[in-house]
Amino acid sequence: NSPGTLTKASTMSNKAYVEIEQDHFPEALALFEESLKVQRSVLGVDNKLVQSSLDNIGYAHVMMGDYVKGLKAFEEVWSVLKDSSDFLDEKIESVRKVIICYVHLEKWSKAFPLLEVLDDLQREYDPDSDDLLATQKLMGEVNYQLLKLPSLSSATNRAFGCAVCMGPDEEDINMDAWVIDKPDNTSKMSGHRVTHA
Repeated sequence: NSPGTLTKASTMSNKAYVEIEQDHFPEALALFEESLKVQRSVLGVDNKLVQSSLDNIGYAHVMMGDYVKGLKAFEEVWSVLKDSSDFLDEKIESVRKVIICYVHLEKWSKAFPLLEVLDDLQREYDPDSDDLLATQKLMGEVNYQLLKLPSLSSATNRAFGCAVCMGPDEEDINMDAWVIDKPDNTSKMSGHRVTHA
């Protein structure tokens, strides 16, 4: 629990941020995962620095094409944020990352309920946004995938009201607009934060 321990974790995180910036994802992962062990033990799982490290770990895995491991990290962040009083935009970004992983992994029955959550959050945040329309379109597309699996279609009642639904000629879901952006590294552990953590 000493500031020196956090300083060491801070140094690893800062080096990992540099590796992320240079697209050296395996190197970044090794550093973030080691730093995360210290952060969790000293700061607890709800701490913003822990969430930032997990977010970067998820991003690095996704950039390496490993949506399973990326999903695991993003789900940890979402599990903390979903019931928190954090800003809506943070919740929206967090659940969006989980959805992207689910869709890439074709886990339609898990993606759809979270799309409903995203739809609700976006309606509250900005009911006239293009992002909301994109979410409704993706809901229709995921609904179509679920309808091809009759045992799962009962879970998709809400999608029938989507303004934009997928037609039978559109088998593949285009995820070009659903990318995971490089996380903002505004929560780096500076010396000041370490001594006051």
